[in-house]
Amino acid sequence: MKKVLTIVLIFAVILAALLGLSSLWQRIRPAPAEPVEPEKETVIANTIDPNGATVIALSDSGVSVTGMGAEAPDGHTVTIAYPGTYRVQGEISDGQLVVDLKDFSGGVYLILDGASVSCDDGPAIHIVQADLTVVYLAEGTENLLRDGADYLVQEGQEKKTGAGIYSADDLLITGEGALTVVGSAADGIRSKDALAIQGGDITVYAADDGLQASDFISVSGGAVAIGAYGDGISTTDGYVEISGGDLRIVSGGDGVDAVTALDISDGSVSVTAHGGPESFPEIAAADISAKGLKAENITITGGEITLSTADDGIHGGRDVTVTGGSFTIASGDDAVHAAGVLEVKGVTIDISESYEALEGDTVRLSEVTVSAAAENNGVDAGEGGVTAYASDLTLKASRAVSSDGAMNMLAGSVFADADGTDSLFSFTSSELIGCTVLIGTDSGRSDVLLEKGRLPGSMLFGFSEAIPAGTPFSIAEPSGNVVYFFTLDKDVMEVYLALGGLLDGQTYTLTVGENVMEFTYDAEDCVVSEQELPITERGGFPGGPGGFPGMPGGRR
Repeated sequence: MKKVLTIVLIFAVILAALLGLSSLWQRIRPAPAEPVEPEKETVIANTIDPNGATVIALSDSGVSVTGMGAEAPDGHTVTIAYPGTYRVQGEISDGQLVVDLKDFSGGVYLILDGASVSCDDGPAIHIVQADLTVVYLAEGTENLLRDGADYLVQEGQEKKTGAGIYSADDLLITGEGALTVVGSAADGIRSKDALAIQGGDITVYAADDGLQASDFISVSGGAVAIGAYGDGISTTDGYVEISGGDLRIVSGGDGVDAVTALDISDGSVSVTAHGGPESFPEIAAADISAKGLKAENITITGGEITLSTADDGIHGGRDVTVTGGSFTIASGDDAVHAAGVLEVKGVTIDISESYEALEGDTVRLSEVTVSAAAENNGVDAGEGGVTAYASDLTLKASRAVSSDGAMNMLAGSVFADADGTDSLFSFTSSELIGCTVLIGTDSGRSDVLLEKGRLPGSMLFGFSEAIPAGTPFSIAEPSGNVVYFFTLDKDVMEVYLALGGLLDGQTYTLTVGENVMEFTYDAEDCVVSEQELPITERGGFPGGPGGFPGMPGGRR
C-alpha cells in the first residue's frame, strides 16, 4: 500500500511538472512582457508513470540504462538527450549525469532513488540544456551529489562556474527524500537561470555560495540546511523569494544576498553569518560583507527570522518593509538597516546585541514592540525623521533615539537604560502625544544628557549618590493620588521622565524609597534636581500602576 501511495505521489509531482512547463513554473517565474513563440519542437517522451521511467543504475563497475533517452557509452558518464522521466539508483565514485537536450524543447524529470554520484572533474549533475529540469527526491531515500575541487565547467570560463549541481537553465528540486550536495569547487547548487526548492530534506556544503542563481531563487517548502564559506544564498542579477520551509544557513559571507529584492512571507529562516557579532572586528578589517539578509529592497510579511551576524542583521540598500513575522537578532553592526525608508508595522523584534538597533533615513514604527540592546543608538534616523505610533520600545543604548529630522511619538512608550555618555535624544524638532518616556542612567553626567535635545515638558532628576536598583519611585498629586510609579533594574544617578497628564505650574511629590521631595512641573523647561538624599532601606511604598520592565543584555 505504501509503495502504491509513493507511486501516486511521484506521479502527481511529475504530472505537475509536465504541466508545469506552462503552469507550475509560471507560479514562480514572472511571465514575460510579451509571449515568445518556441523555436524548437516541443517533445515529451517516455511516460509520466514512474514505473515506466528510464532507469539509470549506477555502479563503479559500469552504468546500465534501461529504457530510452539516455546512454552511458563509457560506463561512467550518463548523457540524457531526450525529454522524459529518469530514475537514478545506485552509487558511482567517479561518474556524472549530463542533461543536454540540444535541439529538443521539453523537460527532464530526474527521480533520485538512493543515488550517490561523485565526479572528480565536473559537477555531479551538469545540465547543459533543458527548458526545465525537475529533481525529485524519492521518499525514504538518501542521495548524495559531490563534485571535484578543481575544474572548469566549460573551457575559458572561471572556476566559479563549478558546483555540485550546475544548471544552465531552470532547475526545480522537490520530493520527500533527502539530498546532500557537496560543492567542492565553488557553489553547492548553481543555476545560470532560475532555481526553486519546493520540498525535500536538503543539506548543502559549499566552498563558495550554497545556492546561487542568476534570475531568482525561490524556497517554498522542505528543510534546507546550508554551510557555505561564501554566501548562503545569492543571486547575480535577480531576487530571492522565501514563502515556506525551514531554512538554516551558516555562512562565511552574507546569509542571503539578493541583488534586486528579497521577499519573505512564511517559513523559518535562521542565519549565522561569519560566526556572529563577536566577529565584527575581523570582517571590518578584512572588508568582508557578513550580513544576515541583504537586498536592494526587502519586504517581510511573515515567517520566523533568527539572525546572528557579524555585520548587519537585515540590510536594505534602499527600503526595508516589515509587516509580519517574528524576529530575534544579534548583530555586530546594525540590527535592521535601510538606506531609504525603514517601515515596521505590527511585529515584535528582539535585538540582544547591535551597534545601532533600528536605522534608516526615514524610520516609521506602528504598533511595534521592540526590545533592543545597542552600543550607540536604539533608533537612528536621517533627515526623514522618526515617527512612532502605539509602539513600545525597551532600549539599552548610549542614546535612545537620534534623528537628523523630526521625532514624533504618538501613544506607546520608550523605556531606556542609557550609559549617560551622550545626549538621551537628538532631533531637530519633536512632538510627544500620549507617549510615556522613562530613562535611567548611572553616569552622574546630567550636564550632557540633554545637550542635543529634550522632549517638551520632560523632567530630569539628578541625585548626589546612586539610587539602588529596585528602589520604588512615584510621582503623586497634592491629594496623594499616585500619577506614576516605577522601579529600575539598575543603580541610577539620573532619571529622565516624560509623561502626559501633568499640569503646568502644579506642585507634585516625588518619592524615592523613603525619601520625599516636592517639585513644580514646568511644561516649558525640564526640572533638574540634584537632591542630597540619605538613601535608606528600600521599603514600604504602596503599590502603583505597574513597574519598569527589565532591560535586555548588553553587547559582548
